[in-house]
Amino acid sequence: MPKKFAGKVAVVTGGSTGMGLATWTNDLRERRIRVNVLSPGHIDTPIMESLQQGEALTIMKKEMENNVPLGRLGEPDEIAKAVSFLASDEASYVSGTELYVDGGVAQI
Repeated sequence: MPKKFAGKVAVVTGGSTGMGLATWTNDLRERRIRVNVLSPGHIDTPIMESLQQGEALTIMKKEMENNVPLGRLGEPDEIAKAVSFLASDEASYVSGTELYVDGGVAQI
């Protein structure tokens, strides 16, 4: 593990952790491990092709986009950048938070 990432943790989840995040944060505080949660929204990945094909896939994606305030699906690199931020020194004072990377869906 690179030295700059030592003692840091980023947790990726599909939804709110509620009290679980507080418990993790308190348990790991003494070890100087920061715990944060990343909750991704609808991300345009190849797995969508296993759900639908052709025109049905296009329709499914359009319906998903219509439910996102930013009007589009997220890209995998947008999730990777958020995880990178949480694990970086730039987030050295960020702990016990849930970061929604969902185009604003959690706000509606």
